[in-house]
Amino acid sequence: MTVARGGRKRTVRALAAVAIVLMGVFPATVLGDAQRVRPASAADDVVDCGAVPHPKCNIVQILTDDQTMGTLADLLDPVGKPATGSFASLPGLAAISGMPYLGSRPDGSWVEFKNNYINTSLCCPARASFLTGEYNHHNGVTNNKQGFVLDDTLTVNNWLHGAGYKTGLIGKYLNLYPFGRTQLIGGVAKPYVPPNWDRWLAFQSDENAPGDNRYYNYTLIDQDHNVVSRSCPDAPPLARDDPNNCYSTDVLATAAVDFVNFAPSGPHNSALQSCTVANGEACPPSPVPASRHIPETPPPTLPESPNFNEGGNPDGSRNTDSYDKPQWLDSLPPLVKRNAFQQVTSNTPGLNPQVGEYDADRVRVNAQLTLKSLDEAVQELVAALKAQQVFNRTIIVFTSDNGYAYGSHKLGQSEPTRKDCQYEECSHVPLLIRYPGGPNRTENRLTSNVDLAPTYARFAGVLDAFKDRGRDGANLYQLIVGSSAPSWRKQVLIESRFNNVGGPYATERRYWGLRTLDYPSAGQSWKYVETDIKDPLTFPNPNYVQKELYNLVTDPYELNNLCQQSGAQPPQPPNCPSVATDLAARLAALRDGKRSLAIGDAAVYEGDKGNTPSVSSPVKPIAHFTVTMSEPSEKEVRVNYGSANGTATGGSDFNHVLGTLVFAPGETSKSVDVTVLGDTIAEPDETFSVTLSGSTGPPISHGVGTGIIIDDDSAPPGIHVGVGGAMVWEGDFEGHLADGTGTGAVANVTVTLSKTIATPPGSTVTVDYQVGAPGDTAIPSANYILPNGFGIGTVTFAPGQSSATIPIRILPGTRPGDGDKFFTVMLTRACTSGGSCGSCSGTSCNPKITRDTGRVTIRNDDG
Repeated sequence: MTVARGGRKRTVRALAAVAIVLMGVFPATVLGDAQRVRPASAADDVVDCGAVPHPKCNIVQILTDDQTMGTLADLLDPVGKPATGSFASLPGLAAISGMPYLGSRPDGSWVEFKNNYINTSLCCPARASFLTGEYNHHNGVTNNKQGFVLDDTLTVNNWLHGAGYKTGLIGKYLNLYPFGRTQLIGGVAKPYVPPNWDRWLAFQSDENAPGDNRYYNYTLIDQDHNVVSRSCPDAPPLARDDPNNCYSTDVLATAAVDFVNFAPSGPHNSALQSCTVANGEACPPSPVPASRHIPETPPPTLPESPNFNEGGNPDGSRNTDSYDKPQWLDSLPPLVKRNAFQQVTSNTPGLNPQVGEYDADRVRVNAQLTLKSLDEAVQELVAALKAQQVFNRTIIVFTSDNGYAYGSHKLGQSEPTRKDCQYEECSHVPLLIRYPGGPNRTENRLTSNVDLAPTYARFAGVLDAFKDRGRDGANLYQLIVGSSAPSWRKQVLIESRFNNVGGPYATERRYWGLRTLDYPSAGQSWKYVETDIKDPLTFPNPNYVQKELYNLVTDPYELNNLCQQSGAQPPQPPNCPSVATDLAARLAALRDGKRSLAIGDAAVYEGDKGNTPSVSSPVKPIAHFTVTMSEPSEKEVRVNYGSANGTATGGSDFNHVLGTLVFAPGETSKSVDVTVLGDTIAEPDETFSVTLSGSTGPPISHGVGTGIIIDDDSAPPGIHVGVGGAMVWEGDFEGHLADGTGTGAVANVTVTLSKTIATPPGSTVTVDYQVGAPGDTAIPSANYILPNGFGIGTVTFAPGQSSATIPIRILPGTRPGDGDKFFTVMLTRACTSGGSCGSCSGTSCNPKITRDTGRVTIRNDDG
């Protein structure tokens, strides 16, 4: 980049997309070493980062872990209420406040997003959403052990790198990285490094790795696949710039600032991540501040919020008089204070739980102290950007991957319950964005962690290409610059698709929730949640869907569930206000979407002679393969198709097809039509296939459709009717039986007439069917819903109609071990109007039933 200044040209290196990601509750990670920060020069010129053509401003993302609201300025309570009264006047409050520098909004131009939410409030899923802009039910990473599922060729750094950015990630990537993967480097197996990162320094976090993500003992993997181990005594009395200092926040911060200072010219992207409060797998049970921030005497704890230990008494007994939370939460024991027999002693007494305190109180204080080193890191990074004279062409983003309960609603006994919850403490997290040239202000509209990746793509000028892959997030540019954006969302999705949660107080549970703002009308804010329980040993009705509804305007601490739960065993359906019905429908639309392309199967009677209609066969035998896109696209989508022989041969049994389908914006269905060539030879049914490939948009979830050419020459003469089969992917959320809930999976079973009815005029054909038969492996009400509630029904063919559909709703599942399942659809009777419609079967019916059984296969998609 060349900048004109003072009548002469100065060459200044452009830094682009420096993403500093700090993982852990209030990660204590510094982004630079004070010894390496050059003196700040005069302020550089402000660049309009949103201009078109795109100037490709630098992007610095600082992503913390487990950071709740209310930690960036005056200390607030966990749901962001102002510090007032005794809370604000607490002795020692200033000494505890962790981020005074960032809280001062250095150099102005900061936008604080007050209503920012995490899709899945857990480390690994949240990070996957940050990188992809996708909900976790789309990117496949739903818990801390599924990082290996992420397709790292579809993360936003690939698009930034392709746009000329220098990309870097420093710190924690995804839990359990490198997932046991290796790459051959010079003939030697080395740890795996994801593609298109120019700088890489990531925690090794295998389950068995020593010092996994610890503060003083840890292992890093760099972009050259080298393994670097660091170890020093816990909390040594070392200064920030001591060369022997190995406090992980400081080490990673130095690496991040080095990337700013010494990276080659051109746009850059880097990410810094670290361990903080308590992120589970091998992290300390409480955040460990840098030694320079540990007080000699224990600092005071902070007052608990009104929902602290909800449902429990201080003496450890239960208080369930008005308890209205889901059963899994009700089963958690109350929190208790430490007694004299539980005193902990060590060389860092300021960090240990104290007698007479709840453990959560001390953890919360330690998190504040741990933030101090992070605050120093932010200051050093800003200084480095100023020294390079690129501060005012750099977008800085500060946020967290999830919150932390600290005992709210009794949550905190085990890793999953500390942060993976549907309540504000877990999912409502800070978001600050510095956009050069604007004023300091607050933004109240709803945002989500899935919004950041498309926002970065927009500033890099690659948003259209990035969105072509199908993303859930929205570009935040209009909100950043304060535009009106009247169509901006009124609700965000929060979800947890956990299965087999570990820990002594965990249960197999999943929840889906909707948080609204100014909806259904201005000034209203609601939280609606559905929780699915899957533990029959603990709960009497494991498939019962428990509902919660909170008015966040009058009840910000979520104490009063307006969908009151019944105390009956098993519990009865809740009595919800009418607003819950609308919210449930909106939740289902967000929750059940499966963005993909799929092709169905097709079955057709072959006819008598080629593809030429005749008096006896007035309908051309054409196999119609329906190709569907599960969600409409904002842009045109193309997908290729081509046919292949099976037992049927192209040229003699059907005409081959090869081409491209074009979905215009908003279209979701297209057809591939294959001409079938009939004959009068009695022979078995034959098959061929049509395959999809080369999608320019969503991925292809089911790419092969099977065509069945039904022989009608060996059957008795006359009009015949038959039923085909179907295949469908199950989707997620197995056993969800609540009324009004939906799923994207429907099996469409086709019933086909060999010839249309010509005489008598106006006659119709009715065909009775039955769903389910002995030997089926799919179970009604567990894997699919019986049509009409009984599994029996009738399809009607109007004059000239040759096919009809039986739609059967599939109930999704999330258990890999279940495998594929099937059920049977049988035709039991057929009759023509104007004739006899008595009891019949098979070829004694009119029309004759010559193919009476079809099979629906439910494909398991959970690995």
